[in-house]
Amino acid sequence: MAGATIDEIRERNDVVDVVGGYVNLTKAGARLRGLCPFHQEKTPSFMVNPEKQFWHCFGCHEGGDVFTFVMKMEKMSFPEAAEHLASRAGLTFSRSQRTPQEETRRQKILRANIEAERFFHSILNDTRGSHGLTKWQERGVDEGILQQYRLGYAPDSWDSLWTYLQRHKTSADIAEAAGLIRRRNDGTGHYDYFRNRLIVPIRDVQGRVIGFGGRALGDDPAKYINSPENEVFSKRAVLFGLDLTSRAISEADAAIVVEGYMDQIALHQYGFVNSVATMGTAITPEHLSRLVRYTRNLYIAYDADSAGMNAILRSAGLFEEQEMSVRIVEIPDGLDPDDLVRKRGAESMRQAVDSAVSLVDYRIRQAIRQFSENKSAGRLSEDEYTAQMILSAVPIIAEIVSPVQREALAVKLAQEWCSPDLQRVTRAAEAIRREVDMHRRRRTRSEHAGSTPHSSRRPQPTAAQRPASSSESPTISMKVRGIVRAERDLLAAMLQRDILPDLLEPLRPEKFIDPQDREIAGWLTRQVSAGGEISVEQWLGQDTESAKSDDLRKLVSELLVQETSFLKNEGAVDDRVRKILDYWKKKETREKIENLAKRIDAGETVDSEEWNRLQFPCT
Repeated sequence: MAGATIDEIRERNDVVDVVGGYVNLTKAGARLRGLCPFHQEKTPSFMVNPEKQFWHCFGCHEGGDVFTFVMKMEKMSFPEAAEHLASRAGLTFSRSQRTPQEETRRQKILRANIEAERFFHSILNDTRGSHGLTKWQERGVDEGILQQYRLGYAPDSWDSLWTYLQRHKTSADIAEAAGLIRRRNDGTGHYDYFRNRLIVPIRDVQGRVIGFGGRALGDDPAKYINSPENEVFSKRAVLFGLDLTSRAISEADAAIVVEGYMDQIALHQYGFVNSVATMGTAITPEHLSRLVRYTRNLYIAYDADSAGMNAILRSAGLFEEQEMSVRIVEIPDGLDPDDLVRKRGAESMRQAVDSAVSLVDYRIRQAIRQFSENKSAGRLSEDEYTAQMILSAVPIIAEIVSPVQREALAVKLAQEWCSPDLQRVTRAAEAIRREVDMHRRRRTRSEHAGSTPHSSRRPQPTAAQRPASSSESPTISMKVRGIVRAERDLLAAMLQRDILPDLLEPLRPEKFIDPQDREIAGWLTRQVSAGGEISVEQWLGQDTESAKSDDLRKLVSELLVQETSFLKNEGAVDDRVRKILDYWKKKETREKIENLAKRIDAGETVDSEEWNRLQFPCT
């Protein structure tokens, strides 16, 4: 059966659906808007045009169609992106004269993981896997979750998986790289890495199996193990379950973050679909850059004494950089989320989530806990107790950027600690303000002392940030910028089929100032003259040797998502055409004047009437 064509793959992969798997998109008129996945930003500048099936970021100026998005997002070549999108749509895509050697190591590892997932999952229905199925059932995992997560079991055998992989043409090199097998110490062969364990496939946000987690069923001291890190799997970047829960997180505008995949699976089964899990690591910048695409509201449900929670308490600045609201869910009686929902039901977890406290409140509570115990034991007076709590809370309050939030917290704590004695409340609030101000001043002096004389200088713009130069001058004048803007308004309208090139007569392609504008205008004119369809994708030709430059691609994607509301104004098209033609007319006049002036300087006789006509065109 012949593979699908590029056009067929494009038609079956709506850019909104594909981009929406990575970016939380919201309506913005006829377009969709979201936070760009290719650079850090707080205000959305990433736009998608559903009608034209193009995207563009006005912040970093990346842009293109569904293929270029996947190529950038997944760091794939065009053929790899085509295969990925074809598979997503249930199609096949084959490159001509492709050999097995052309398949990348990354693709081979992903393919090996698919085979391993089939083995681990299917064996649950085999006599070799009955023990594993029983254990999943004992944990309360229902059939729907077993199928949705493709959960499985690794038999208590040294080579069951490796035998299966060899039958399915997986090489030892790739199986070892994927972390599915390990080499024997005597060098005589390989053995299965996962043995007698419940298996949890780990997927990326696109649903591809990138690794596995294994929970021991025997007396193995390593209760949990994961696939080793490789080309496709990095624990610090993975959020387990996000492929299944991203839409629920967007709809709820909140994510519950737990420490392990067993907790996340249990929460999902009990109705907390907007949950994800880190992979035994603290929350990292990579995690936040993914989560912020769907929500800025996090509910952290970690074990209070875990290394992960301790890291979170030290990461307030990381959350503040992303403008994220973080609340801590306190699970009662030392239980974890998995135990809580299974033993006490979903309502207990719901109450814990509803009672979650802000990260700042939680940190302060942890900091002053020992003083509360000492006061209760009679080892501290009221004044000593208040003073100790203030000194413990001050460094935490001082980290808050907003003075309004600092003031509100100072008053709140003073009331909590000193009510109903109003005088003590007032004195405590003043003491907190004073200590916080002193702490912030000391920190500022320390930072300045450690900086270099040049550290405060404004950073120089990169080449991409500086305005491009024209062919006539090292800088573009405001007037020329206005002409280019008029050109691009017209090109945007033509590319989006709002107007046809023949309506712009007598504005010919060579009259466009910018070389890229000129190339686009020429192509549009030729297409219409030949009676052809305006197919931007085919013209850009990213799958051929005639592929256009990245700069031209980015410009076309920007024009395809640009608003064309100016067309509502009567005469808007004629005004822009006239503006461009007037520029050329004045430019031609200037050149004639300069030429006559050179001739006069050379002692030549020139026509005085022509000189006056050029210098004073209105007389």
